[in-house]
Amino acid sequence: MEVSTENVVSYEVLGRWVHGERGLIPPLDFIPVAEEIGMIVPIGEWVLRQALEQVNQWRTEIDDAEDLSISVNLSALQLQNPGFVGVVADALSASGLDPAALHLEITASSTFNPVASKLP
Repeated sequence: MEVSTENVVSYEVLGRWVHGERGLIPPLDFIPVAEEIGMIVPIGEWVLRQALEQVNQWRTEIDDAEDLSISVNLSALQLQNPGFVGVVADALSASGLDPAALHLEITASSTFNPVASKLP
């Protein structure tokens, strides 16, 4: 939020899984499993694409929102994917969002993630 204007200027993507039977499953419960079984890369790509499309929609449809930005958390495994840069470039191109509006953040848990530390 821009304090002087009280306008929202940025959002952070927070992934949540709503399971059909178990309800809301917190990220700390499903992200490590997704990393361990190799699903974090496709999940991360889906989250990135959804986030870019949404913020671009807000930028075009909401008055005074043309400068909104979005922060997306990444797993260390996503960063180690050889196609990562291409995925980000393709998602930005598909969404039409200005690349300067995207902020990529490495999750704090990635630093201490035992799965990530086992990678070559």
